[in-house]
Amino acid sequence: MTLSHLAFVITFGLAAQLLLYPQTGGVRLSLEKREPLMDECVEAGLELRYRFEVQVCHRRTLWWDECKGERVETSDLSYDPIAADYRVVKDRWGDEAMPTVTRYREREDAFLAARTTGVLDTRYLSHGKEDFLKSKSPYLSYRATAFCKEEGGIKEVLQKVSFGLLQGQRFDSGWIEASPNDYQKVMGS
Repeated sequence: MTLSHLAFVITFGLAAQLLLYPQTGGVRLSLEKREPLMDECVEAGLELRYRFEVQVCHRRTLWWDECKGERVETSDLSYDPIAADYRVVKDRWGDEAMPTVTRYREREDAFLAARTTGVLDTRYLSHGKEDFLKSKSPYLSYRATAFCKEEGGIKEVLQKVSFGLLQGQRFDSGWIEASPNDYQKVMGS
């Protein structure tokens, strides 16, 4: 990636990093660093799931902001001891495409791929409503989470009974809002 490809980078400490690519008209989300939980999960032979959520919204006067519904991309990372490689399965929800599976020999390459989304184009983010992006004050709201997918036992039962609210150890960046002033030219032009 060259500087001409990168329009703007906002870094939020240990949270997610949002990259904008104006020539492709989209965004890419990436977690800057790994939490110890992430390494422990993969070392224990379990699957690590990254979940990225993004929504395009615009502010309304005297009313709640209007959002076009969140878009989700997941990345599942696991180690295959027989093949001695790492497997990353990426799935973008609502795009009708099948999940992609990529294998990596190097651990760092696998983690980097898993904690970075593909480019989410503005048409996909706005659910095909291009006019929504031309509003006076569009902004992005996004979040990244990571958790270990534990199989079997009481933890799995509790996850299902609580509809996913109870999950073991997890990382959550919390919702982050990108300033409309920073992104209006990219999203509204």
